[in-house]
Amino acid sequence: MVERNLELSSRNENTRDSLIPDMHIPKLDEMLRQFQNNTASIKNKFAVAERLFGIGDADGAKDIYRSQIVFLESALDFYMHSLGIYAMEQMYHGNWEKTAGYKDLKVPVEKVMDAVSHPENTGWIEDVIVAYHSSKTYMSPGEIKGQLTLILDQGFYKKVADKMYYDKNSHMKTEKKLTRKLKDLFDRRNKIVHQADRDHKSGEEYDIDGQEVTEAIECVELFVNSIHELLST
Repeated sequence: MVERNLELSSRNENTRDSLIPDMHIPKLDEMLRQFQNNTASIKNKFAVAERLFGIGDADGAKDIYRSQIVFLESALDFYMHSLGIYAMEQMYHGNWEKTAGYKDLKVPVEKVMDAVSHPENTGWIEDVIVAYHSSKTYMSPGEIKGQLTLILDQGFYKKVADKMYYDKNSHMKTEKKLTRKLKDLFDRRNKIVHQADRDHKSGEEYDIDGQEVTEAIECVELFVNSIHELLST
């Protein structure tokens, strides 16, 4: 039986420009395809909205738009979960550079006792990694940036933002633009999920249209594609 390396080595600074060769690209591609399947399903709902508009049910059509926003955030959340679990498992197996976040991963005492009692069984660490990520949500800008820092490094969020929005003529920093886009989408999702998409003070329902949904989908797709391209090169 091949012995696994359980040592948590310290990470070297300024070495992220070239990610280590063993990135298991097929798995990264699989996660991307899964995300693309989810967004394809979301886009298909535009046809449902159009049919509802066609029979004069504008309220029903707008509810479809609202559901698309919620499903889009869910697709992003699932992608970030999958990426986090995958990355930390790769760190554990020695295929990916270990980060400070990996070293700080807290292990429940019962898992430690089980590991001591059954040293031949190392599956517990994967259970810990999955349990850690399953208790989190990754939809707000802060949560997403924290996740990328945990599994990569402090500068990766900026690399993604630069890839998405760099414009030498723009006065707005790319990180600020990305954060604003993610926050706007997260806030919109929360209004739909937690406020029935109504203003707290007036009770009036917020309006929504297909263009808003299209722009949200394009933003999230660009974000995920940028992460994938940076990790795959």
